[in-house]
Amino acid sequence: MEERCGKKISMDGIGISWMRLKPSRRVHYSPNMNCTVNIETELNKQMVIVFMSIDIEFEPRCDDDFLLLYDGNSTKSKLVNGLRRKVCGSVSPSGSFITTSNVLSVYFKSDSWSSENGFNLVITSFHEGICNANEFHCDNGRCISDYLTNDGMNNCGDGSDEYDLSIGAIWGVVVGVFIVTTIGVCIAITCRRRKRKTTNADKDRKNPEKNNKPWKPEEISPPEGRRKSYQNCVQSDTSQQFPGIQENSQNIDMESDASNHNFNTVNCDNKSHMHFSNTELEEYIREIIELKSKRSQSVW
Repeated sequence: MEERCGKKISMDGIGISWMRLKPSRRVHYSPNMNCTVNIETELNKQMVIVFMSIDIEFEPRCDDDFLLLYDGNSTKSKLVNGLRRKVCGSVSPSGSFITTSNVLSVYFKSDSWSSENGFNLVITSFHEGICNANEFHCDNGRCISDYLTNDGMNNCGDGSDEYDLSIGAIWGVVVGVFIVTTIGVCIAITCRRRKRKTTNADKDRKNPEKNNKPWKPEEISPPEGRRKSYQNCVQSDTSQQFPGIQENSQNIDMESDASNHNFNTVNCDNKSHMHFSNTELEEYIREIIELKSKRSQSVW
């Protein structure tokens, strides 16, 4: 803009249908600017203006540095609809703004103090109605040149020119969604199987013998031929006791250490005593140990 102050830019004359306008080629705009540039397109067309960015020194009333857009060929024309005041600060006006004529006058002023980055405007020539074969029809009804689609610029003013996906791009999106969905389903199935295995393992640890009934002492029988003898007390030379055997209505109290299954005495109700051979007693104890091993979760 600084290089074109006081001049006119004819878009049709230089063979363009859109342009970007900045206050200067430099990073920061110059101090003491007082610049007007007229931009003109074909007679039957209008222009749409979109703010890409703005960084103008801020003052509440925008009296120091500011930008004004006029809908006509001079600063005496009315301001562009929607921008009926000075523009400054760092917040870009949202949306798009259109001229009612084919000429736009851009005025920028800066003071002698600090300078900022300025502004970046995208100005696109368009017409409404039936679009030509070499034009793109925007969702808002505007017709722009078809080579302006998917170029990273909001030339339509509503962004619809950036969403015209080709067949290849559409297939790419579809394939991408399919792959992501497939991976997600596989992960979900794997996690579910692992959770199921973990749950079953926990259940097995808590109840390894699901169908076993609690052990009952009366299921153990004394050695054959010595049932009556178990009405008496039997004493062995081991060191621990095992509880809870009942035979012929006589209570035989035995206690055991779970680690080595050593036994000591068997006490009957009548407090009598009787000695058995070690072989007979070991046979009876072995039967108890085997049953206890099978039903290790039962409570004695």
